[in-house]
Amino acid sequence: SEDTPDGWLLPYTAWWMVLGHAIGFFMLVFWQHIRELWQQRLTFLDRLCIPQDDAEKKSQCIYGLASFLNKSDDLIVLWSPRYFSRLWCTYEIACFLMHRKEAHRIHFLPVQISIIWVLAYFSAATTWLSYLLAKRYGVEYFNWVQTSGQINLALMILLQTVVLYPPLFYLLNQMLHDMARLPGQLRDFDIRTAQCFCCSHNHRHPSNGAPIQCDRQLIYGVLQMWSGSAQAGMATDDQIQRAFKRHLDRHLRPSVEQAFTNSAMLMRPLMSAAALGSWPFMYDFIAYEGRRAILIWQWGSPVRNIGLTLYILFWMPIFIRCLLLLGNASIPWWSRPWCRCVVVACQAMATFVISGTVVMAFV
Repeated sequence: SEDTPDGWLLPYTAWWMVLGHAIGFFMLVFWQHIRELWQQRLTFLDRLCIPQDDAEKKSQCIYGLASFLNKSDDLIVLWSPRYFSRLWCTYEIACFLMHRKEAHRIHFLPVQISIIWVLAYFSAATTWLSYLLAKRYGVEYFNWVQTSGQINLALMILLQTVVLYPPLFYLLNQMLHDMARLPGQLRDFDIRTAQCFCCSHNHRHPSNGAPIQCDRQLIYGVLQMWSGSAQAGMATDDQIQRAFKRHLDRHLRPSVEQAFTNSAMLMRPLMSAAALGSWPFMYDFIAYEGRRAILIWQWGSPVRNIGLTLYILFWMPIFIRCLLLLGNASIPWWSRPWCRCVVVACQAMATFVISGTVVMAFV
């Protein structure tokens, strides 16, 4: 129609989709800098804020760490499987809980989630891109009403499943398996055998061989006060272990077990990845299918395409939840190395069946 040319609803160009992805990554990388424009936040990064070359200042920082953390609003933990096997990391969390007793202000962020986030983003983006190309340029190959078109669509979904989901499931399974082991690590924690950088290198700097102060002795000095010994050196290692373990069991372990035994804590980052990979493609459907739906308001191709777009969009949260459920199902088998390839293959096949069922159900 001459009165309503292409692009009258929204400019019809692929560059807007590229811009949508670029803006999403810009916000992801520079969001904290943007927040500083109206609300500046201060961060204490222990690795940078505690001097390692001045023994006296280092001792003062370790003894005063509890007071500093008591003034902090939140504690963000970049968690890895080795976190609670290290003396310094566990001591830092215990200091945060010593006075405040607010475990809900401790936010655990698994370091593996960054790679999983990128894979989830590409999975969502390629799914939408394949659907877009199939509906725009492959009508003769992906006809909804013909069996050959449905088979071609299933083969396309299978190709995506084989290429994209095995690495995603492998990393997700490993992370969930590590998270499931955390409660046991806390129950078996022993401060006397916890790893410490200085003790692991015989109190010598690994680069130049210079002597370094023992962090364990400094931390023990603080923990002696927790054990009830007013004078330094009065508490034994067993007393320090009991006091420290009692503190962890009372204030930390219940909240950690609740957070790490529930994979829902991963829903928010994975949903953000799926949203960032999906929303830029909505522009194309608004510009192209929206115009066709207004011009041809009937149960035909434009209305059906818009319906499928909304159908897939609202299916995304359920799909992310299915990924986490499949990951949780792998935990009992993941400790056996010979089972891992079989587990990932079964998960990928289950993803293919779920995706194919959802798409074919709309047809």
